[in-house]
Amino acid sequence: MATYDPKELAGFRSTLGTSLTKSATVSPTAAPTGSDTALAPLASPGEALVGLVGLLDQLGYRRKTERPAAALGEKILLTLGEAQALTGLSRDQLKRAIAAGELRAGKIGRAWRVRRSDLADYIAKLPL
Repeated sequence: MATYDPKELAGFRSTLGTSLTKSATVSPTAAPTGSDTALAPLASPGEALVGLVGLLDQLGYRRKTERPAAALGEKILLTLGEAQALTGLSRDQLKRAIAAGELRAGKIGRAWRVRRSDLADYIAKLPL
């Protein structure tokens, strides 16, 4: 069994009864200089993002080259989600059509891809 000094226990109990939080506000002593722009208060989240990108550039962080995104109307290969958005059919219905051989599709990696022309042929064969 542990024994404690009564004075230490009294001090600990008084500490438990008081708030341990401290204010996090810091008043600036001077306006930010050119090198302190990353720490200056920002007016909007957009400015915060621009400041973060600038800071990453200063640190030498290189962004991956982004592939230009093709518009959905220009794509030749479609994901099931894109085929679903174009046709209004459910993803399950598209998967059933692939499994039944009614819709030609293939897997690239882990995702199904459908040729736009094959999707158009499948839609043309649907009974309305």
